[in-house]
Amino acid sequence: MVDAFVIQRSKWLRGRDMKSPDGESKLLDEEGRMCCLGFYSVACGLQEDQILNIGTPAHVAPLPEEMEWLIDEKGHNSAECNVLMRTNDQRDDNDRERLIAFYFDLRDIAVTFKD
Repeated sequence: MVDAFVIQRSKWLRGRDMKSPDGESKLLDEEGRMCCLGFYSVACGLQEDQILNIGTPAHVAPLPEEMEWLIDEKGHNSAECNVLMRTNDQRDDNDRERLIAFYFDLRDIAVTFKD
């Protein structure tokens, strides 16, 4: 069970830095950048080729057991997952790191941000 992971700011795909052709964030993009859930996915044991150009955890198969909280009973992204994605992708940087850390902490998962 993953109880902590690191988000490396230099590889973090977030709000103002998003440049994907479709305008959406990815767990991992072609440039090697990841959203917060991409970093979490790797920490949970997924390989980069499993998340490359994948938009959301609902599109990852198989999903590690510790990530199942990100998916609802219908196989869609859970409300918690959607909040994390919106927070990661918002254009305004104010409080982004604090909020992402807060939402993961609700699941007893510590997030550290490093340059």
